[in-house]
Amino acid sequence: MQDLQLSLVSSGGILLASKPESRDETKQVLASGLISAILTFAREVHQEDLQSLSYFDRNVSFVRAHDFIIIVETIVAEDTFSERQLRQLLEQVKLSASPLLYERDPDTLSLGEAALILEHCSHDVNSLQLFFTKNPLLGAEPSKVTLRHKADGYEIIDKVGAGSHIGYLASMVHNHIDFFRLQDNLIGTIFLLPEQKYTVYTVISRKENISEIGFLRFPRELDFTLFRIFPILDEKLLQLAEQNITDVLDVLDNLQKIEDPGIRFSGIKTEDISLSFLANVIEKNLGIAIYSVITGRPVYVIGARSTVRLVIDILSVFTQHFSIDFHDWVTLENVEEKKRRSSPTMICGMSAEVFEKLKLRDSIESNATILNLNSGFVDGEFESTYFLNILETKKNEDIETASVLIFHELRKLVSMSFIITSFALQEKDEAISSLQGFIQHAPFPASFIKKAIELAVKCNFIVKHLI
Repeated sequence: MQDLQLSLVSSGGILLASKPESRDETKQVLASGLISAILTFAREVHQEDLQSLSYFDRNVSFVRAHDFIIIVETIVAEDTFSERQLRQLLEQVKLSASPLLYERDPDTLSLGEAALILEHCSHDVNSLQLFFTKNPLLGAEPSKVTLRHKADGYEIIDKVGAGSHIGYLASMVHNHIDFFRLQDNLIGTIFLLPEQKYTVYTVISRKENISEIGFLRFPRELDFTLFRIFPILDEKLLQLAEQNITDVLDVLDNLQKIEDPGIRFSGIKTEDISLSFLANVIEKNLGIAIYSVITGRPVYVIGARSTVRLVIDILSVFTQHFSIDFHDWVTLENVEEKKRRSSPTMICGMSAEVFEKLKLRDSIESNATILNLNSGFVDGEFESTYFLNILETKKNEDIETASVLIFHELRKLVSMSFIITSFALQEKDEAISSLQGFIQHAPFPASFIKKAIELAVKCNFIVKHLI
């Protein structure tokens, strides 16, 4: 990434590596030593870490990872980072570096190892175009094909753009045309094309025997971002359909202007929360709550306002992979309006009185999970033993340290979900066989696979017809 300098130093101020490498090593060593002295002063005098400082046209931020400090230096300019993007960049640096620096001794870490660790961080940051722009979809390649469906096949009557995925996905839409007849006017799905090594977001607009299919092609590096904001894309499709904007190129243009709201967890003051608190306040069936949060089912948190807010903040560590509507506290007067404007994936806090009145109105979704903080009990359908075990083993650790492990496990879940979407490109019998074989041989427990399938269904409805 341009205008970005990463440096790895020990907590004692010794420069271990820089990326890109500085042309003036002496200057870099002196600067790192000075910054380390400033950090030590801040900690000893004010009893807290310095987060950042600015000088001339530079902004310098500090990411502490175990016994090391990663110095992130950026040039201050209008076309670099917004405050939100900079916070996410720092979060990504920490998530990338912390596992590699865990239990490492600064005195024995070689310069070569330090350089490789920074190379890994730099790759992760550069591969996520989220940090280049507020609109991560803007760089995707749009294309379109129009099909006329016939009894003996289909014909392409119009095409805009190029790419092998156009014909491949056009054939898939025709093969599964009966599924699309059951859907709304605009349908959005995600497909992983493993042979082409990229991901395609597909929009289908169907009118009688004519289908318009629009595509946004993404490099694999944007998989995680695309997956996370899929609920936002889905909601936007509903709005466009209501506005009678159904030409797929116009639809794609609107979708590419969507701004990524980022990850809620990255904006939380982590010193105020802990996994052990969550384990203590939810005495029974905590795994059910975790399953629902991870898969984007509606979740209602019932209790006192301050405790509800705290629990929702802690639960957000399990939503780093999926955009969810958070409503920290609703009253009877505004709950219906908030629910009407929200996607089905939401976490909503309220008092017991409001919840009981919603039940009487039959306003609680049938697949919703209820976290009753007053009784410490959770009511829901499925349980996640896999992530519950992670919580149990990491609940006494620092929340930021635990969040790194949870984040990487969530990425595994997303990767598995993407693989499952690729089966939808096959003929139905072959797809079912491939999915069953994948489930049988996947190196994960059944509860993990179940979550991956549920997430895959959310972003590709054809998968639902394969299970």
